[in-house]
Amino acid sequence: MAASGLTQYFTFRPGPSGFREQKLYRGVHPMVAKRLEMWRLRNFYVNRLPSVEDIYLFHGVARDNPKDERLFALAEVRDVTAIRDGGGRLVELPHLMRMLMESLTAIRREQMRRSPGERLQWNRVLLYVRPPLRMPASELEQVARRMGGEAEGLGLQKVVVRANMPDEAGELRDTVLRVAVGGVQAMALQFSPASAEPIRPLTDYAQKVVRMRQRGLTYPYELIRMLTPPAEAAQADLPPGRFVEHDLAPDGRLVPVDRPYGHNTSNVVVGLINNVTEKYPEGMTRVIVLGDPSKEVGSLAEPECARILAALDLAEQMRVPLEWFPISAGAKISMDSGVENMDWIGRVLRRLIEYPQAG
Repeated sequence: MAASGLTQYFTFRPGPSGFREQKLYRGVHPMVAKRLEMWRLRNFYVNRLPSVEDIYLFHGVARDNPKDERLFALAEVRDVTAIRDGGGRLVELPHLMRMLMESLTAIRREQMRRSPGERLQWNRVLLYVRPPLRMPASELEQVARRMGGEAEGLGLQKVVVRANMPDEAGELRDTVLRVAVGGVQAMALQFSPASAEPIRPLTDYAQKVVRMRQRGLTYPYELIRMLTPPAEAAQADLPPGRFVEHDLAPDGRLVPVDRPYGHNTSNVVVGLINNVTEKYPEGMTRVIVLGDPSKEVGSLAEPECARILAALDLAEQMRVPLEWFPISAGAKISMDSGVENMDWIGRVLRRLIEYPQAG
């Protein structure tokens, strides 16, 4: 191998240490490593884990965040011959599904070695399809739903399928098909151009999502993402929508706020949600309130109750429904906050009774 070709598989350090092996490429043919774009894992310290032939399972720890641990399963799909019934309907893509199942089995075995509270989240399966994948969107949705069903309970963030797929003009394009399968029970299917960027470590937001999943809970903003899939999503279980977060103004009213998800200042998230359907092209608007168990287990005190009361006022003023997803440990009791919180909760209960009585 030429000296220039060694740089991908070895790191050279001046002095007596000389070359040091890059563990990412141990036992992997150089061309396989190139085709599977293993360089995209360079933001992680990785160790290869046991798996069957042609499946490459890695345990990764982010270089700048030791709390970011994940599993990555990579595989090639060399055959996309479809099995169809007498009417021409798709029955199976046997080789693609076999490689997916082998990847999921490798992840499942690794997860079973860990206690439930230590199992890894935000894992990812990456399938690289070599032949052109010429299938209509409806059939790809069928395949994606099967993927989602098989991946349940494995802590997956998504399954990524990269292949040459025809665009609207029928020309083959290097395309990435992302199947979101983790967290709340909803499948989303998105197409995008292939990326040339390494896989990024977890953001602060994603770390909150992971902590909630490890406790068997759902982060409220993930529920919002499920309820409001983007319009460009190829297929999703729910109609496209949008969410506008609100917070209290100095006068006690709810007003729109423009801030990143996860920057809520109380233990509830409040806003307006709108979903567009064929029957209601103008959209169906509701006021939504969601408990945030990542903050004090979602306990309720004056800040939370004030926002719930303001949400009820806003829904009454707009004459729209209110949806409440309560996740809470109950009234907050601490050295500096106690009985008065029960008074606030009493106000909320009274308002909840009066609100439907008013029609």
